[in-house]
Amino acid sequence: MTLRARFGWTLIAIAGFATVAAPMLASHRAGEQLADRGYAPPTYVHIWDHGVHAPFIRPMTMTDRLRREYREDESSRVALPGTADQPMLLLGADPLGRDVFSRLVLGARWSLGVTICGAFGALVFGAAIGGFAGISGGRTDRWLMRLADFVLVLPAVYLVLVLRAMLPLVLTTGDVFLLMSALFAVAAWPHVARGVRAIVIVERSREYVEAVRAAGEVHPQVQCIAVSVEGQRAHCGERMPHPQRISAKPIDAPLENRRQHRSRRLCPSGSFHA
Repeated sequence: MTLRARFGWTLIAIAGFATVAAPMLASHRAGEQLADRGYAPPTYVHIWDHGVHAPFIRPMTMTDRLRREYREDESSRVALPGTADQPMLLLGADPLGRDVFSRLVLGARWSLGVTICGAFGALVFGAAIGGFAGISGGRTDRWLMRLADFVLVLPAVYLVLVLRAMLPLVLTTGDVFLLMSALFAVAAWPHVARGVRAIVIVERSREYVEAVRAAGEVHPQVQCIAVSVEGQRAHCGERMPHPQRISAKPIDAPLENRRQHRSRRLCPSGSFHA
């Protein structure tokens, strides 16, 4: 792994930890407004004050309300995580006096949650449609892929905006979370569906699948299971079974055909007899 890749994974790990531990890291609620803290600068954490001390912050007072200027009082210390009168603002405050850091880590939970749920929904929905289209073939395959192409040509951002505009204006946080996850899944499923369909079509033409078909009558559901299992084994690097091993035990063949298959043998003249 290169240094750049390690740095990227480290940032992802830090962001994930901050998102999971947001309730413990956030010192204020997302919508809490602090008095006389509009446009407040970041609060610095100190450990030195004529000697080493436990981490602390300096009290901050507003010197000019019109210009929104603040000054630190270097004569006193406030232990972490601050008090109601002297809050700790690691990234400062917004115009309404709300803690930017708390809003960032708490909002990241909803943002990443919507992304994860939307991606999972797109994978499940796209895999189901793509697998069904690849197994069915014919007119069903064509219509499903035309639908996927129609969704693909639409700009994803405008599609989400249009679908959101069709919903009520006032929604709860939970409703917005579920609806946005569903919208992202609807906008992204064609990519997954086309990929899964291509994999299923390729796997259906493999020799071991043809051997299964030649062994006896196989329903589409059995073919789907065979393609999925063997495709997963091939993806994991396992050796494919030889077609003769599959044809030696016919699947779903009638009992009489199985008995004839066992009893037949090849004569020197090239003909078969029981």
